[in-house]
Amino acid sequence: IVILEDNTKRYRCLLCQKKFGVATIYRHLRTHDPDYKVSCSLCGKQYTQRQSLIVHWLKTHSDHAPSPDLMK
Repeated sequence: IVILEDNTKRYRCLLCQKKFGVATIYRHLRTHDPDYKVSCSLCGKQYTQRQSLIVHWLKTHSDHAPSPDLMK
């Protein structure tokens, strides 16, 4: 994957054309990687970003203790 920089110092994803700052472009690129997934240890739901898993856990499983995987 090639990352292009435009005039506004943002990077464009060549797969979906969305623009990101340097701090978030690499995290975004993982969303296009079919091999990168994080899974909920209670229900098995999969996400491409750890933050999405944390939001899922808080909304869906808040009555359970946090998973040790979320604490990493």
